[in-house]
Order: sequence, then C-alpha cells, then structure tokens
Amino acid sequence: RCAAAGPASSSSPPPLASSPSTSSPSSPARASACCARILSPRLASRSLVFSSSVANLEASLAWYRDCLDLPLLYRFSTLAFLGLGPTRLLLTEKQPVEAESILYFAVPDLAARQALLEARGVVFRGVAQRVYTHADGAQEWMSFFDDPDGRPLALVEQRAPAAPQVPGRR
Repeated sequence: RCAAAGPASSSSPPPLASSPSTSSPSSPARASACCARILSPRLASRSLVFSSSVANLEASLAWYRDCLDLPLLYRFSTLAFLGLGPTRLLLTEKQPVEAESILYFAVPDLAARQALLEARGVVFRGVAQRVYTHADGAQEWMSFFDDPDGRPLALVEQRAPAAPQVPGRR
C-alpha cells in the first residue's frame, strides 16, 4: 500500500516514466529508433498502450498516481489511462484480476527511487539485485514490488561500467 496522500509536491523527483535516456544500447532513445525501423512510420509515431486489470479502479488510480507519480490522462466508466511518457497504462476494473506481464520502470538511480517509494509505503520483495553484467562491464540491477492487486512490478537501472583503474593513480 502507498502511504502517500494527495498530489506530489513540486520538489518530487520526476515520474518513473520520464527518466532521462542514456546513450546505452538499451536506452529508450535507441529502443524507440529500433521500433521506428521495424514499425511503419505511422505506427511508430503513436503511443503504445499496456493494459492491466485491477480489482478496484479508485484504489489503483490513487496508488499509481500518488506512489509512482503517473499522471491520469483520462478516465471513463471502468477504464483509466495513465501516462508513461509516450506510452500509456490502461487500468480496467474487472473481476477476477488476471495474471499479466511485469512492467519494468527504467530509473537513473534505483536506490534513490526505491527509498522514495518505500517512504511512500511501497513494500519491496527484497533488496536490489544485480541480474546481469554486459561484456563491456555495464550492469543491470532490478528490484521488485507489488501493485495493489499483488502483481509484480520492477525498477530497473543500467549502471555504466566502472572507469578503468590506472596503476599509480588515485
């Protein structure tokens, strides 16, 4: 559960979806360029939508808005669309809630974002873990938590390779 109440303050960090891109091979900018080559220009310029069923739309809206800082774009009946940069998250209230794909939120500083979410009452499944090291030394780190319906979500950070140590220098 998220303990946050009310809108995010102006001193809050940016929403999960608007993390700056980096020059890494798996950056959103490169992924977007890749999609543009695969998809037609007409499709590539449009938003993608991920759909998630929820048991209680009001509670889920409050959690995604107040804990994860995702802006509500619009809502009608049992549907609500939240902003994830150029992507949208569609929440649909229905029973039973179905098992779905895990959403991974790319963040520039996993430890800082996890601390912020924990301060808002989000409970993580454990400490952040390094899950992969690329050939160039870059590392993939992840930390998992649950949405209000108990389905996993994750924060992911790609850390740049450490600078090489030069003998005799500090």
